[in-house]
Amino acid sequence: MHDYRRITKQFGISYFFTFLIFIFTPILTFLLTRFLSVEEFGIYSILAATVAVLTDLLIFGMPSYVVTKLSGFKYKKKIESIFSILFFEFLIIFGIILILFIPWVQETLISLLRIEGYKRAFQISLLIVFSSILFSTLASYLAANRKLELQSFIFFLRTCLWRIFLIIFFVSFRGFNLTEVFYMWLAGILATFLVLVIYLKKDISFFFIKIKKVSFNLFKKSMVFGLPLVMVTAGALIITLADRYMLNYYKGAEITGIYSLAYSLVSLIISLSGIISSVLYPHLAKAWNEKKSHNILFNAMLKYNILIVIPAMTGLYVLREQIITLISGPEYLVGASAIAVLITFPLFASLILILTNSLMLKEKTRLIAFGYLGGALLNIFLNIILIPKYSINGASIATVASYVFMYVFFHFASKKQFSWDFKFLKVERVVAASLLMGIILYFINPEIYFTKVASIAAGVIIYIILIYILKIFARQEYNIIKSFLPKFLHKFFR
Repeated sequence: MHDYRRITKQFGISYFFTFLIFIFTPILTFLLTRFLSVEEFGIYSILAATVAVLTDLLIFGMPSYVVTKLSGFKYKKKIESIFSILFFEFLIIFGIILILFIPWVQETLISLLRIEGYKRAFQISLLIVFSSILFSTLASYLAANRKLELQSFIFFLRTCLWRIFLIIFFVSFRGFNLTEVFYMWLAGILATFLVLVIYLKKDISFFFIKIKKVSFNLFKKSMVFGLPLVMVTAGALIITLADRYMLNYYKGAEITGIYSLAYSLVSLIISLSGIISSVLYPHLAKAWNEKKSHNILFNAMLKYNILIVIPAMTGLYVLREQIITLISGPEYLVGASAIAVLITFPLFASLILILTNSLMLKEKTRLIAFGYLGGALLNIFLNIILIPKYSINGASIATVASYVFMYVFFHFASKKQFSWDFKFLKVERVVAASLLMGIILYFINPEIYFTKVASIAAGVIIYIILIYILKIFARQEYNIIKSFLPKFLHKFFR
């Protein structure tokens, strides 16, 4: 039997830290869009995208291997594996970063990115990449041990500590420039890395005292598993970021900044739903490695994803203009049309993640790579055609079309891997609750800051009430929820 109480606790802790991240995310966006120029915010978006591209490509799929495979290893082999991976990964990444610091290589990249005048910020971004790769690989070791509560806290520190540093810097000096933003980012990652190392001191000591060696064969196995995922990562990054590079090339940094804000708001939905998969997947991998029943975990992954994604899509679509003006200035309102087009892609992205999880368990990473490569090629083709004529709306159409293509591909590729229990999923009731909430928000139509925030909170409350009224949860799910609530609330879950 799966430990559903522990899983539910991990959901709760993960969402608590996600809520904290959501508090800091609009604050960061507010600071960057208010105190950097629109052009500087566009440059920030380009450099942030570059950090994401290099980090995700050069990590070679190591975190996926660690979570999928190390969960079934004995302690000694697990320790030897993670440190072997880190050692050889360090050597490879250190060499690549050194090459990128060669002056003529730097100048070429800066010219290609069209960020002349921001050399220092670019250099710091390379150091952020180096630190992030090693940090992410080591942090995935926590997930392999199913210490997801701690992983949530560490992820919160990695995401928000540098934002806290930036806020402190802003309060102290009444402002900041783009280079200082990246200095704060680097400081936050290094500080979080130190916290993780301190926590893992027992495992580190065991390695240096008992094992004292690294194994290239163990690293080689991780590369065989992970290298096809580089194509997956490349495809995902092209779909996610190619539009920003092309918008910057065809339309300039200001339009790129406007589109980046719209895309970031829609992507928040994926951040919310991604917690479901990040919590359930380690348990799913353990059940798979131990040859235990896992179909219920796949169904739970889908149900709890759509429980979050569909209402969030509805709320953001209805309040898209109000949310843009709540976070940023009216000059970003042009991005509302992009949100209207992009709004469906989080649903397809969540479904794709579930389907690829099933393929990854069977080590079909090459098949996953082909799917993402096809989506990436389609995205580039559509961006080239649509961006010159339709600007940010063209980029939005290209993104949605790419995700639809990949969903269809992975649906047929994993069709016989597991079965959906629609009686348990209750998709039609989730859709009904989301639409009713959206209609109510549409007629509220908030105009001032307070009513905008209150409307968002009201939408959440209305949706939760509708979930209860429509009986979307099964009796066993209600019993688990009750175990975490005060006794005076138990009468509502009879």
